[in-house]
Amino acid sequence: MTSTAIIYSTSIGKHVEAAAKYLAQQSGADTFNLKDQTRIDISRYDRIVLGTGVHAGKPYKPLMSWAEANKEALAGKQTVLFICCLYKGERAKAELDKIKASMPVEFGKDDFSAFFPDKDEQKDGVGISMAAFAEKLRS
Repeated sequence: MTSTAIIYSTSIGKHVEAAAKYLAQQSGADTFNLKDQTRIDISRYDRIVLGTGVHAGKPYKPLMSWAEANKEALAGKQTVLFICCLYKGERAKAELDKIKASMPVEFGKDDFSAFFPDKDEQKDGVGISMAAFAEKLRS
């Protein structure tokens, strides 16, 4: 089984934190909120999930700073990203791609990074994008 750490950065809203907690509950991952903890030993994890909200088209600074400081430790690990944003569809996909390109992280061939729209279609009280991402984490 793949050991997973979800490392996320929040701002005013609770969407990113709620997403991180849901994903951890569904997959058995450990969570780390960069607001509370910035020194994280990721050596025992095979997969790192980075989560952030978006402000003015950019990811939250604490996540970018952490990724920059830990880029060597992230090398060789499966790293994926989720963003919580206001957009849906192609605009959200473009936002995700832009943020991934700006990050000092290598997203490999097994990348299943995703966006979670603020007003996503719901199934059983959970956004369908988030539920699909959680399913991939379990596999």
